[in-house]
Amino acid sequence: MNEEYYTPQEYFRDCLRHFAIPKGWQNVSHLNDEAPSFIFNDYEIFVEHHDSIQRLTDSKRFIVYDLKDESFIMESDFIEDVESIINFSRKDKAIIKFKKESK
Repeated sequence: MNEEYYTPQEYFRDCLRHFAIPKGWQNVSHLNDEAPSFIFNDYEIFVEHHDSIQRLTDSKRFIVYDLKDESFIMESDFIEDVESIINFSRKDKAIIKFKKESK
């Protein structure tokens, strides 16, 4: 961890300083994680530090995992990329549910 940070709480606070948490995202951060994380729509989204120099790894700002099959989905520096993945997924699930109920 960057020597500037004395506790994981301080680092997590700085990771989220320039980030408005989207509606519906549930904070599931654990202090033994490298960055704060949120669950939404069967995905876990890690939010790294906004300053890439301060990040603990060489990853992008947002890292997305699928919780159902426990797999890596994507990483990006742009929240719009993350939202397009998780929002598309929500619509897709609604269509599947509608088709099942229509039978």
